[in-house]
Amino acid sequence: MVAALIFGSNALFSRYLSWFSVIARSAGIEEHQLRDHLRLYRLTLQDHVAPETRLKLEQLINTGEAALNTTPKAVRCCSTPNPPYTDLCQSYLAAVLDGDKQLAHEIIETYLSETADLRGVYTHVLQPAQNELGRLWEIGKLTPAEEHLGTAITQEVISGIDHRLFRTTRVGKSFVGACIDTERHDIGMRVVTAFFELDGWDTYFLGATTPRSGLIEFLRNKQPSVVGLSCSLGRNLPLLKATIAEIRKQPELRTTPIIVGGAPFNADSALAELVGADSYTVDADHAVLCAESALAALASRSASNPEAWPSTPTSQEPCCPA
Repeated sequence: MVAALIFGSNALFSRYLSWFSVIARSAGIEEHQLRDHLRLYRLTLQDHVAPETRLKLEQLINTGEAALNTTPKAVRCCSTPNPPYTDLCQSYLAAVLDGDKQLAHEIIETYLSETADLRGVYTHVLQPAQNELGRLWEIGKLTPAEEHLGTAITQEVISGIDHRLFRTTRVGKSFVGACIDTERHDIGMRVVTAFFELDGWDTYFLGATTPRSGLIEFLRNKQPSVVGLSCSLGRNLPLLKATIAEIRKQPELRTTPIIVGGAPFNADSALAELVGADSYTVDADHAVLCAESALAALASRSASNPEAWPSTPTSQEPCCPA
């Protein structure tokens, strides 16, 4: 709720409440108990916050209560993409749920040896399977340890197929992908980085919980064409905003396009601008398009008003002229 209040995003709170209601039901908490909790929350806060804040809280709580009316009683299975990937995804997920990492590797390697369809594996197998692990945990079908094991297997599989990325012609642009500070969910950004690599970009994936100071130093040294930052939890949005502000303070990074992604932005796309990013991406394919558009916009602004944009001496100047 704090992040939703800070950024004025009713949609963010609604998404959180819908997510939490799924977990609550799996723990035996009834919907009317959630509504009672919201009412008590409203009554308690009335005497402890300023009138302006109280009005914003009222709007959040009202939106949250409405969201409970539309939350599905059963969360849709995430591992049933359209053919021809359905059987492949189900087989892979079954191996992961059994904790059989050897079989999981074999399923993916066999498919790739026959098709070389890396994009399909990332988009229609690994990501849906990972989403399904999260869903099964949410509804109490997996323990945290089992979910962690499944995630670890997928991370190992991704590491095992990484070598297949480095076969494309380089395009003279670079991308740095990172998960800020306390963000531990890094598979999404890892897949995004892989798609940039497949499109010929030089990429640097910094992983989960990247300290801000280390990230800034790395960016100043590499001066990439585009930066991608992942934020999967609403409570980390203030940290993301502070990180982007710190990046913008660096003269050599002031105009570097920054794209963001993660569940909060899928709930409310306006959050991207509020945290200071140039754009947000809904998936890996879209990320590359966002980056190209951001570079084109930067080049256009620079061409129309050169004095407004400081020279940024990077190795990608032909692609992103200063």
